[in-house]
Amino acid sequence: MKDFNPDWITKTGLDPLAVEQAEELGKILAPKDFRDSDAMTTSQLRRFFGALKKVQMSAKVKEDNFRLIDVKLLKPKLAYAVGRAGERNRINDFYKQVGLAIDKVNTRQDFLNMVDWVEAIVAYHKANGGKDNAKN
Repeated sequence: MKDFNPDWITKTGLDPLAVEQAEELGKILAPKDFRDSDAMTTSQLRRFFGALKKVQMSAKVKEDNFRLIDVKLLKPKLAYAVGRAGERNRINDFYKQVGLAIDKVNTRQDFLNMVDWVEAIVAYHKANGGKDNAKN
């Protein structure tokens, strides 16, 4: 998998390499076959994505509503999900990559760049068979 580039968050926003990395990560997180119980489920992804979108909506209502602490608190929420899922679950891969992105967010624009990148990961996860459990 391509390495996470902090410039995707702080400088350039999504470029073709960022989209390519999101696609690779989406594939890694999705189930490989119907017996794959270590895949990241849509429910796990949806919980994090819902919290992310809540912060985004607050920041969109009024620019000065953006609170960096709300973004930084997404990381422990994700860490909790990792702890619940167990170390073999691929949510760990998601946590490692998205955790790096969260660490780089310092401005509202950084955050919006991160949201775009996570939206791409979510889309590729779904496109590659992401669902609530591998037996569906």
